[in-house]
Amino acid sequence: MLARIILGLGISLVCFAVAGRRFHWLSKLIRSGQPAPRRWSGLRRAAEAEIVEVAGQRKLLRWRSEEHTSELQSRGLISYAVFCLK
Repeated sequence: MLARIILGLGISLVCFAVAGRRFHWLSKLIRSGQPAPRRWSGLRRAAEAEIVEVAGQRKLLRWRSEEHTSELQSRGLISYAVFCLK
């Protein structure tokens, strides 16, 4: 039992060390680039376009699922009626 705990802690320590080194490497890489002063220009328009697109897709999916559900319900009623007639 003690060996498992020690082994688990050792593996966790190694994983955290590797993750820390990778995080440090990525932060150095990000800081090495040149600043982009116009990075945020047009952000509002892009965000609004994304919101409109996602909202439109949700509306379309909701409409299609309602249509599909009514089709399945009518098919279910028809098959139930046929089953009762047999």
